[in-house]
Amino acid sequence: MGKFDEIRRIMKDFKGDVDGLANRKIEEIETAKARLNPTALKEELASLDAEYGKHFEFTRNMYREKLAAAVADRRRGNANKYIKG
Repeated sequence: MGKFDEIRRIMKDFKGDVDGLANRKIEEIETAKARLNPTALKEELASLDAEYGKHFEFTRNMYREKLAAAVADRRRGNANKYIKG
């Protein structure tokens, strides 16, 4: 595996997960727009924002931890290889 393949894979997986969440949210918004009156729609949109906000935050935190671990592994792998300037 290349030096940055793990980091690249993590970022690709993150993009896939976030895009999937965003697409599901858009689908739910479109469904709500088609079936609800303006008053109920406002409440539903607020509910969807809150619900998906939690999902996005969880996903960002999960990938932030994975990325931090991968970067730490790279740093350990590079330890004592270079002359400090």
